[in-house]
Order: sequence, then C-alpha cells, then structure tokens
Amino acid sequence: EIKPQYKKGANVSITIVPDDNYVLPNKDNITVQGVDDYTYDIGDKNATFTCVMPGNNVEVIVNAFDPREAKDYLSFTCNSTDGGTLSYVGIADETVIYDVNLEYSLNRENWTKVASLVEPYEPVEIHKFSKDETIYLRGNNPSGMALNRKVYTSFVTSEGSDFAVGGDIMSLLYNDDFAFEDTPPVDDCFDYLFSKCDISDASELILPGSPSKYCYRGLFMKCKNLTSAPALNATELAEGCCISMFESTGLVTIPTDYFASYENIPYGCFATMFYECFSLIQAPDLPATVLAEGCYNGMFYNCTSLTEAPELPAKTLAKDCYSSMFSKCTSLTTAPVLSATTLAVRCCKYMFEYCTLLKISEGSGGTLFFTCPDTSPEDCVGYMFVGTGGTFTGNPTAGKAYYWN
Repeated sequence: EIKPQYKKGANVSITIVPDDNYVLPNKDNITVQGVDDYTYDIGDKNATFTCVMPGNNVEVIVNAFDPREAKDYLSFTCNSTDGGTLSYVGIADETVIYDVNLEYSLNRENWTKVASLVEPYEPVEIHKFSKDETIYLRGNNPSGMALNRKVYTSFVTSEGSDFAVGGDIMSLLYNDDFAFEDTPPVDDCFDYLFSKCDISDASELILPGSPSKYCYRGLFMKCKNLTSAPALNATELAEGCCISMFESTGLVTIPTDYFASYENIPYGCFATMFYECFSLIQAPDLPATVLAEGCYNGMFYNCTSLTEAPELPAKTLAKDCYSSMFSKCTSLTTAPVLSATTLAVRCCKYMFEYCTLLKISEGSGGTLFFTCPDTSPEDCVGYMFVGTGGTFTGNPTAGKAYYWN
C-alpha cells in the first residue's frame, strides 16, 4: 500500500519491487484512488507507477503473488492395486548417454536425489509405489530432457501398472523456479519423455505456454492405456512441436475445441500426432486457415475407429499439408468439406487412401465436399481416393466436383 505525499502538480514515479519469488499483477489487478490519469508499467523484476499529483490523497494498492502456489511439481500417482515402480532411462545412438539431474519427494519438502544413469538403455529406479501414492519430481536441467530425437531421457513404469501424471513439466528443468518459466529452453526438449509408460491419465499435466520446436515429439508415444490428454496451453505453436505426440495411444476422444485457438499452423506441427490411435472415434475441430508445409501430414493415419473427419476451412494449401491425413481410416464414412481453392505439391496425396467405407463419386450425387481447382500443381491429389469404396477411386481432375454418399 503506497500513499504518496507530494504537492499538487508534482511528477511522481514510484518503483515497486516485489520480494523474492513474487510476481506483480497487471494494471487490471491494482487499485488506485485519488487519480485517474496514471501509468503502471511491468518490467522483468519490478513495476513503475507514474502520475501527476492532483493533491496529496493518492493511494495505490498492489498485491503481489507467488505463482508457485497456482502450479505444482511434476507428479506421478500410482493407481495400481499392487503398486508399481517408476524408473528412468537414457536412450543414445552411441555409448555416451545424455545425463540429467532429478530429485523426488513424497511431501514437496524433503527431496531425495535420484541415482545417475550409468549405461544407455539401462533403467535406474526412482521409486516403488503403493496404491494411490504420489511422488513429485524436480530437476536442474536447463539444457532439456533430450538432446535430439535419438538421444533423450524417458520415464519407465513397471509392466502392467497404471499411473496418472500431473503438475508442471517445467519442474524437471528449473527446480523450484519452474513457475517463472513458460518456454522450453531448447528444441526437442521433452522428446519421448513418457513414451511407452503405463499412463492412463495425463489430464492434469501442465505444458508450457510457448513450446519450442519439436519439444513434444513422441511425448506419449505407445502409451497404450492413455485415455485422457493434457491441454496444450500454447499461446503460439512452434515448428513440429506436437509431431507424433500421441502416436499409438489409447485415446478415444479429444475435446472438439482442443485446437480452437490456433489459426496459424507451423511446419510439421501436428504431423502424425494421432498416428495409429486405433481407439480414436472423435477428432477435434481444425479451424486453422493458415497452413504450413506438412502441418497435418499423417495426423490420423490408420485411426481405424474414426467415423467422422473435421472440417478443413483453409483456402490455400501448403506442400504435403493433408498428405495421408486420413489414410487407412477404415471406419470413416464422411469426408470433410475441402474449401481450398489453391493447391500445392502433394497437399492431398493419399489423403483418403484405403478408407474403404468412404464412398466417393464424381460429378453428382451425395454431398459435395471437394471441387478440384482448375489450376493445380502436378501430383497434388495423387492417389487421393485410392482404395475407397465408391464408384470413383482415381485421381481428381481439375475443374471436377466430388461427392461422398
């Protein structure tokens, strides 16, 4: 609480510095009495309140807060009746492993250092769980949990166990300061981190607001029991950030608004994201209108239970953007409306390959979903309908209309 005592007309500038670990609120969350015309500027470590004094009755009330109270450390909770074991392993293409630093706690107060990795592919135990037990993890790993897609660290759960994962993934990188960081420091930061784990619920996992390139590559790949996905949280996407993120998981549905806030999709962003999710019956909406090369490439490849495809409103397509997007979706009976008027190389190649229940016809009948533009680059729609179940299984022709029924 600040009560400036200055003469009328004086120019006043007050710097407000919070205690360690506290963050100041934005302008909408402060209370000012006695003056209407003022500025309140947030810096990296402080805020500045400035005004011209109308008298000596100005009062400023600023409430700082500790963001760690709103977030928690990354956690694993064991749901198995007989308990389970959590370990971690280093994957490397040579004999040298990528070393990381980890600690765990049962109460967020007393921390135990996890033994270091010794050999590639040799798991090191973190903790043995009883049913419903939770542990919390933190680490000092500002270079990330992975070096690249061939050299990375991955958690390992005991066979047949069932875990839920929650809390802020950034606690693995920045120890107790994780709540102040919202951008992974390197590309490929969390490659394959939970791949092959027996995790069924990741809905409480907190992901950073500004992902780096390829940072979630294969994050839950082959988590066969995963049925609840975390929110993306990203305010802006990055190149390849979600590639193969949920590949070969047990996901059944994804919230229809999962991608609602994204209008601009970068290079390879969602490529193979749900590749071979055999149980997936409902895809989220894809409202983006600005697409980059390969952004949806193979996104739902071999999702054999998927019956409906989301609308695709983009008018201008990019190279490989829809390539193999619904290939081998053998339960798919409807096709999305393709609004595109400008195609690109291989943009729709193999798009509906072997969707055997999808009945395509040319010229008339059924529901119109695609009119091939008069001018199209070579191979943009090659094998687009090969193996489908209707009267037309060839390559679309410029200027022709196509229907599903």
